[in-house]
Amino acid sequence: MPRRAHNKMPTSVKKRYFELLREGHKGAAAARMVGVSTSCGSLWFLDAGG
Repeated sequence: MPRRAHNKMPTSVKKRYFELLREGHKGAAAARMVGVSTSCGSLWFLDAGG
């Protein structure tokens, strides 16, 4: 059974999160800038392969 809910954020938010990471922002700052929790950003990062 899945432990987490499906992501309800638009794809554009996730894309912007990764753009911010590539620009050099830390994960917590990037998550804050796009309006998601740090844990959500961390899950996106881990799901993408780290």
